[in-house]
Amino acid sequence: MVDVGASAAGIDSIEITLTGEVPAIASFTKSIQVVEFDIDGDKTVVQPINVTAVNPGLFDSRINKLNEKISDTESYINSAKDYGADVSNAEDLLKEAKSLRDDAVTAKDAENYDLASSKIQDAEAKLDQATLEADKAMAKFALDKADSAIQSATSALLDAEREGASVTTLKFLLDDVKSKLNEAQDQFDNENYGKAKEMAEKAISGANVIRDEAVKMKQDAIKKKQEEEQKKLEEEKRRQEEAEKQRRMLLMIGGIGIGVIVVVIVLILIIIQRGGGGGRWDELR
Repeated sequence: MVDVGASAAGIDSIEITLTGEVPAIASFTKSIQVVEFDIDGDKTVVQPINVTAVNPGLFDSRINKLNEKISDTESYINSAKDYGADVSNAEDLLKEAKSLRDDAVTAKDAENYDLASSKIQDAEAKLDQATLEADKAMAKFALDKADSAIQSATSALLDAEREGASVTTLKFLLDDVKSKLNEAQDQFDNENYGKAKEMAEKAISGANVIRDEAVKMKQDAIKKKQEEEQKKLEEEKRRQEEAEKQRRMLLMIGGIGIGVIVVVIVLILIIIQRGGGGGRWDELR
């Protein structure tokens, strides 16, 4: 603090030489008050002298960390893309973050530390937004996939039911899966994208199990119907074969009867031709 008494009134300027150490700077820049004027006890007459201390080494460290965060965010976005999500919004934000990083480096090299600090902070914020957008995209993809899986399971249930399979239990299970999807949608609406994705994936898994079981039940029902139909055909064939045997037997028996009748008729004709009478009959014998 510099004391300036009343006798100093009218002085236009004061030259002050300061020596000392700048305190440790934990942030990029820090405003430090180096001189405070006190004129007859009034500290408001002349504004204090402030200087901005800079920690250049911290800029390099923060930029390195920013580069690491950019790399991590890029990998995360790529994993979301591999998951099947539409990550176009996240990619745009990542691109903006890279541009802000370049601006920060340029500003730092020009010793415009305030601008460099602002650019770094903006870049970090963009990366956070990009990660959030990737989470949102994956959750949205999982929700859509769960809805599709439920529709597929429902269709499989109906097909199995039409074939005569009992799907009551599977219907109850499907209702539970639908409730999981509804919960996932609620989480998504509340921007809890990680939880939304988790619940949607559970719905997908459950729906796929139900679909596969319904398909199996349909196949079993079809196989059972085919086996029953085959049994009916075999039974009908057996009946036809039995009927054919009986018909042949009757024909055979009928043929024997006709043969006997023919023999009798022939004998009668022979007797008639010989004139009849007991003697004739005796002769015939």
